[in-house]
Amino acid sequence: MSTNRWLTAIVQVVRIPCSLDTRSAHEMGVNCLICKGLHMGRVERDREIARRRTRRAKLKKLRAKFDTAKSQDEKDEIFAKAKKLSPFISFEDAAQA
Repeated sequence: MSTNRWLTAIVQVVRIPCSLDTRSAHEMGVNCLICKGLHMGRVERDREIARRRTRRAKLKKLRAKFDTAKSQDEKDEIFAKAKKLSPFISFEDAAQA
């Protein structure tokens, strides 16, 4: 109950209608998460999982670029980017080069 009162107080202080959609909130310069009442931040475990998902997606894209790269210079450049994301990564062709 106290959480609802708190959210209502935030909406009243900022003077935002509760039915405000996200586009209108952005145009007004208001954080849409606060106006919708979804202000709770992530816990550390959720942030860790999000970082892993992002890293995995980036490495997948880099592997695809690596496979389609023609010259060895391009492959070295892509492999260097992948090494920054994950130091222990090894692409098959990079190990042979």
